Amino acid sequence: MTDNLGLSPERFSSVAPGVRRFYSNISDSNIPVLNPDQRKLWLLDTKLALLREGFPVTFQDFGAIRNPKYPALTNPTFNKIPFFSSDLTGKAGVYMLKNNITKKFYIGKSVNLKKRFNNYLITKRIQQNPTRINRALLKFGYNNFSLTILEFCDKSSLLHKEKFYITVFNPQLNIRDSFQNFSIKIPF
Repeated sequence: MTDNLGLSPERFSSVAPGVRRFYSNISDSNIPVLNPDQRKLWLLDTKLALLREGFPVTFQDFGAIRNPKYPALTNPTFNKIPFFSSDLTGKAGVYMLKNNITKKFYIGKSVNLKKRFNNYLITKRIQQNPTRINRALLKFGYNNFSLTILEFCDKSSLLHKEKFYITVFNPQLNIRDSFQNFSIKIPF
């Protein structure tokens, strides 16, 4: 028997809605060895579980976050109160910028999300650093991108969590396509 995502209950239970909590405590000493097929299957299941659980905050118009009172769409699982762009100040986390035209996306991290996003909004600054995401922002315009906070986290776990999301979602606009050697603890 499978649920509506096509996952068996046994497989889905390993990546159920607490998926963010389980990979927070990854250590190299207890990572099972997976063959490539098992790894692909686990990554697919994890991606589906994350999409099903949802993400804390999404701003539909990246260009509008200049306005401190620009409201986000929030997931009630994570936020019970309204969330505005000014609420990003001083928060660390992992984010996704998605081109709403091409559907390609970028995953990044920052110790201060508001500052990072303000830097993206300075055209002169991104022209000087022609990465894939910067070229896409200039070509399609800020208003054609949405911003999703994948996870708020402490500064010490940022790199690990960014690697996790890049490995699971394989974003097209990142310079590094994935972390092939990134170890993921599989809970079985």
